[in-house]
Amino acid sequence: MLEYNIRTDSDKVEELQKAIKDLTIFTEKEGFTSNHIQRRIEEKAFLGLDNLDETVARLAKETLVEKIDKMNNSDNVNLDDIGIKRNVRNELINESRFPEGYSNEIILYAVKNNYSALYEEIGNQVDETYDSEMINEELSEIYSLGIKTMITDIANDYNLDINELSLGDLKEVVNTIDMSILNDVPTYDEMDIEMDKADYNLSKEDEIEY
Repeated sequence: MLEYNIRTDSDKVEELQKAIKDLTIFTEKEGFTSNHIQRRIEEKAFLGLDNLDETVARLAKETLVEKIDKMNNSDNVNLDDIGIKRNVRNELINESRFPEGYSNEIILYAVKNNYSALYEEIGNQVDETYDSEMINEELSEIYSLGIKTMITDIANDYNLDINELSLGDLKEVVNTIDMSILNDVPTYDEMDIEMDKADYNLSKEDEIEY
């Protein structure tokens, strides 16, 4: 899997403290205009906001849990049918869910400039024709690409077919986001996942016999 850059709050504080020290050294140098200094401040100001890995891990988990809650053991879904775009739209409409209610313009800046494995992976796939009036559209595309990339990355690691993801498969992906990316406890019991997969395989066998 990709090496996702998930930071603790302490990590973010440390990054901000280093940035402040760097800025202090920078501003003490001669020959820089106020505009130069202002740009450097802007570059460092949003280091504490989530990078793309951090936001997408949360969004991907929310999207999958929402889908899981509507499925039964005999169902399967294609990655494109999971509802990624709907969840992304909801996220962009409800800006207050972001830390301190920052605008999408600031969030987009943070996503592009705070290092993440996902943006390194998908950055060159984002439409380059977006302008300052299309912030939501650009952010929506980045999030959607990021979520699909993260789910596909995990699915490939487990040899799952993204065109036929069962209930157990989706739970396995969520648990991987929990444990391997967010360093958190798993959402779903491992035994339940195995039972879901067994039930799904049995339903497929019944279909073939029928």
